[in-house]
Amino acid sequence: MLYLIFQAGGDTFALGAASVVEVVPLVRLRNVPHAPYGVAGVFNYRGAIIPVVDLGALIVGTACSDFYSTRIIVTRVECKADPESPTPGKKTERLIGLIAEKATEITSLEESLFEPSALRVEQTPYLGDVVSGGSLEADDVASEWGKAEIIQRIDAAALLTPDIRRALDMADGLDSEEKAQQEQGV
Repeated sequence: MLYLIFQAGGDTFALGAASVVEVVPLVRLRNVPHAPYGVAGVFNYRGAIIPVVDLGALIVGTACSDFYSTRIIVTRVECKADPESPTPGKKTERLIGLIAEKATEITSLEESLFEPSALRVEQTPYLGDVVSGGSLEADDVASEWGKAEIIQRIDAAALLTPDIRRALDMADGLDSEEKAQQEQGV
């Protein structure tokens, strides 16, 4: 399977390429006052305003550094509404931007290389199985990642904390109300 390899907080992660729409340069984001923790802002992606989550802030508590290789990974995720949201039970697919460092490489990793992480933490449901650099062949991943590196799989949909999900659900609810009002001429 193909994975986009990137870093956040000095650790290396892999995101399934099937969910990646595009990797774009880090651009200036519009701040959203009182946004949930980890939301860096929003930006205009091909005419659509999409929220952007800083993976460094969310995973290790420190925003990603502004390197030349820091990118916004535009990814498609399925959002299952929070039961307390304005639209409970509603599932939507939406675009989310993910800020990550060194997000410049796609590589193929066999499923058999991944093994369960030695530790699971309830607060990080987005962290998946790991592959150890020692189990990789020289051409499995670029030399930049090295043999001793541990690469951990990320579940993009699970990155959306309950607070972020509620904010997205509220935006979806407002969008629906605004569209209905426009159609009624209000």
